[in-house]
Amino acid sequence: MENVAGRRAQAPNGSAHDATGLDKICHTSRKADTIRHAPNVASDAMSRALFHRERVPEGRVRGGCGRLWAEDRRLERLLRWAFGTLLLACSLSNDPQSGPLPEGEGDSWAPARSVWTAILGQLKPRNTEHHAMSERNLELSIRDATLDDLEIVAEFNQRLARETESRTLDPATLSQGVARALGDRNLCRYFVAEVDGRVVGQTMVTYEWSDWRCGVFWWFQSVYVEGGFRGRGIFRALYEHVAQLARNTPDVCGLRLYVERENGPAIATYGRLGMAPTGHLVCEHDWSGAVRPV
Repeated sequence: MENVAGRRAQAPNGSAHDATGLDKICHTSRKADTIRHAPNVASDAMSRALFHRERVPEGRVRGGCGRLWAEDRRLERLLRWAFGTLLLACSLSNDPQSGPLPEGEGDSWAPARSVWTAILGQLKPRNTEHHAMSERNLELSIRDATLDDLEIVAEFNQRLARETESRTLDPATLSQGVARALGDRNLCRYFVAEVDGRVVGQTMVTYEWSDWRCGVFWWFQSVYVEGGFRGRGIFRALYEHVAQLARNTPDVCGLRLYVERENGPAIATYGRLGMAPTGHLVCEHDWSGAVRPV
């Protein structure tokens, strides 16, 4: 019978390679239970299977899975260990959160576990705060804004103008306008949404008298939710809070708002809340000079 384990094939370029390299990888993967209890041996076996090689002059290494050129033998050993560890981790992992590498006293797995932990860290969502919030219910509250919220309300308005209308607001004028709004409810009324004591959203309500209805419309304006909290029901909570107040306030006959035609996500959100387009266009003549294109 032919000695398959010792068989060598000739590549087109004349270099020799191991015809059973793939078999070694598969065989090693099937030995997962044995590998768990022999970490150093397993890592070395995996790396040999991945980089089966023969020595050639000038410190170069070439193998059946490709060519690795290493002038420095230490670099070669480091790369071989790293690839072996990664292959081992991928072969044994059933739980990507905890990883395949056990802990214990005299832990010889520690270096490999460090690599695995680093890889998992790179795979986590960039917005880790948003990801963490998605793991639990929001501790959300709605309240009237006060002068203590002046800075964050002004910042949200600046972002709103830039993101939805590509405009920039004069900071001094904006700050004065927000301060007056927060100090006089006859002009308007600001509400903010808080998560764990942090303001993450806002809306302002202004008033429009309708002689047709002999009542007042409350207009939603300056609607903004911080990026990491969008799609989490923040505006819905603001809307429902304001709607309940409006229904309990004499002479209020309805709710209105305006939105940019290109703002598809916002239009969809308002539709889900029961608001419907009216067919009107908003026209203005603005001579304040406080709003400029970006």
